[in-house]
This record gives sequence, structure tokens and C-alpha cells, in this order.
Amino acid sequence: MFIVRAIWAFIKRIFWPVAILSVAVGAFAFMMESQEKPEPEVAEEKAWSVNALAIEKQTLRPELEVLTEVKSQFPYALTANTQSQVSDILVQPGQLVEKGQTLVVLNNQNQQADLQRLLADVKDLKAQINQTERQHTLNRTALKSEETLLAMVQKELDRQLNIQKQNLTTRTQVEDAQRQFEQQRLAVAQRRLQVDNHSHLMNQLSAQLEKLEIGVTQARQALADTKILAPIAGVITQVHVQHGQLVSQGTPVADLYNPEQLELTAQLPRSLLAKVMGERQTLGSYSLQGWIELPAGDRQEIALQRLSGQVDEGHAGQQAIFHLSEPAPGLVPGHILTAHLYLSPIQQAVAIPNLALFDSNKVFVIDEQAQRIQSTEVRIVGRTTEFGEEQYLVLAEHLNTGDRILTTRLANAVSGLKVAVFGDAPTEDPTIDNTVAEVSQ
Repeated sequence: MFIVRAIWAFIKRIFWPVAILSVAVGAFAFMMESQEKPEPEVAEEKAWSVNALAIEKQTLRPELEVLTEVKSQFPYALTANTQSQVSDILVQPGQLVEKGQTLVVLNNQNQQADLQRLLADVKDLKAQINQTERQHTLNRTALKSEETLLAMVQKELDRQLNIQKQNLTTRTQVEDAQRQFEQQRLAVAQRRLQVDNHSHLMNQLSAQLEKLEIGVTQARQALADTKILAPIAGVITQVHVQHGQLVSQGTPVADLYNPEQLELTAQLPRSLLAKVMGERQTLGSYSLQGWIELPAGDRQEIALQRLSGQVDEGHAGQQAIFHLSEPAPGLVPGHILTAHLYLSPIQQAVAIPNLALFDSNKVFVIDEQAQRIQSTEVRIVGRTTEFGEEQYLVLAEHLNTGDRILTTRLANAVSGLKVAVFGDAPTEDPTIDNTVAEVSQ
């Protein structure tokens, strides 16, 4: 009995608090149910702000990039023409020189001495020639006198012989007259020989003088060769000698080139080389052209001028030699430049920037009405710089002139993504995400 009372007392103690709490909870629930419920909010899809490009199908020329080396058409390798020591070096590599400018000076003491000796020999020989001319004039005058005297002696001999026939003279006088006649006749003969030999002697002396004058010319040239002069206006590429160095004929001294006579050499792909050679045989000329970017940033047009006549060591085939359309300041032999060569035109091609190409084979076309992008496969057929920046040339049958393609590198670019092209939607539209798009790496 006691236990029952205890249980009943416990129940009465907890009943009222539980009852009150239950009533309060029920009232709160009733109030909540009786309130008007708001309609659930639907999250709106945001559009990505992007750039777009309107494409145009047209005939375009792809470009092939090849490495070229700048070379001089006619490099000059200057050598010593005489044996001597280097006295002075007046230029340095890279220096611009004028035609006739002294580059290197050699010691000229020996050459100067040889020239002075030869000039003295010439002077002495000319004096001999003058003396010979005077002697010839004297011999001609003396010959006349000798001939006159011979005639007189001849008359005296004839007179003595006539007198001898009359026995009016002695034999001794006749013999003396004959002796004088023979002596005088010999004197005339000797004098006439001297006169007659004058032309031969003069020819000998003239030949000797000519030889000496040739020697003088050579000596003057040898003296002039002690100064190495620039044969053209150009740029020094290398100096091969040092002060005090002994050089001989043929020793390299310096190299230079004309900056207005530069050309480019390149190794062409076999397919293009074969086409070029076939074009040469068919048309008799080359049409391959292109351009290079100069160190100053300017663009310079180039044209294929010829193919090398041999396969140089270290090269797989003939070298293509390109001519510059005009002198290019800043270029020096040895420069390695990238040349862009124009290939055969491609019809119905589309030029797109690098940012428009995704996964190397697709672009995203913007649906103007739905404002969504759709992927379209393309085929890369080359590159071009015809519109300034380097762009891909692609072919795609599903692209049409006037279509706009995505040119913003979105990391989440997929077909169906909503976009808004810059300039096509107001910036205050809350559905447009104007934040910078994440760039796909």
C-alpha cells in the first residue's frame, strides 16, 4: 500500500510540468502553422563575361617558320702582300670604315730602302743614256771630219802614185801616203761603226731602264702594301694580327663586309625544297617570299634568290639563299633570325587568335539568342601573321562568316555555358559575373 502511494505521489509531481510544456509546444506549433509561408527562392544562373571575335572565311596564306643565318654576299679577307712586321693596328672588330681607310700599318724600312736603291739605279742609267746621246752626236760630227780627212789622204796617195810613175818621188813617201790612207780609212770605219751601233746601244739601255722602272713600280707597290687599306666602305669583322707580328705574303690580316650586301641562308624542309626546285625548272625563277623581324622591331620582306651550288658540311641539303628587299640596319653576319615564309594560299580558311583555340582542335561558337557557347571541331592548317599578331589558320565546315567565337580562356568552358559578350549586356545585370575569368593553364 505504501508503495502505491509513493508511485502516485511521484506521478503527480511530474505530471503538471510535462502537461504545461506540452501545451506550450502545441501552441507554438499552431502559431507557426498558421503563419503565411514564403515561396522558395530559385537561384538564377550567372553568365560569364567574355570576349568574342566575328570570323570570316577567306583565302589566306599560311606561313612557315624557318631559322636563317645572316651572311655577307661578298666578304673580304685582307692579307699581307709583303713580308714585314706589324707596326700599328688602327681598327677594331665591329668598327665601320670608309673605302681607302688605313687598317693596319707594317714596318716599311726595307721597302723604303729598296725603292731608294732602284731610284738611284734609274738615275744613273738615265745619265748613261744622256751621255750616250751626246757621244752619238759627237761621233756623227767626227765621222764627217774623218771622211773629209780620208778624202784628203786619198788625194795625197793618188798624187804620190802619179809622181812615182814620173820617178819624181821616193818609195818611202809613197809607202807613208799609203799607210796614212789605211789608217784613216780604218778610223772612218770605226767611227761609222760607233754611229751605226748607237741604235742598238740605245735599245739595250732603254730595256735596262724599263726593267728598272718596273722594279721601281714594284718597289712602290711593296711600300704601299705596308699599309693595309679598306677596299670598300664596310664593317670590320675580325683582325688576325698583333703588334710586332712578322707577316709574309698571304698572311691573313683582317676581314670586313659591306652591310648593304647581306643575305639570309636557311635549310628548307624537303617538301618545300622539292617544290622550289620544280618551280625553278618550270618557270625559270623562284616565287618563294616571306619576312623577318629586324632587331629594331621592323619587318623586312625577303625573297628567295637562289639555291646553293653544293651541300655544305653539316647540312642535310642545299641551302636556300634569300635576298633582302632593302639594306637592313642592325643586321650583322652570324645573326640567327626566324623567317616567316609564305606558303600556297588556302581557300575558306579562318584566322583565329591563340586564345580562341581549345584542346588544339576546337573552338566555341556563341549562340547569340541563347547566349550560350557550343564547341565546334576545327583542323589547324598553319599559322599566319597577315593581321599583325600570329594567328592559327583553321578549316571548319560548321563555321560560317559572321559567326562569333569565344576568345576568353575560360577554365570551365563547356558546351552550354552561359556567357555575355563584353558590350552586349549592361554591367548592372545581376546575372552577369563581371569578375575576371579564371584562365586555363
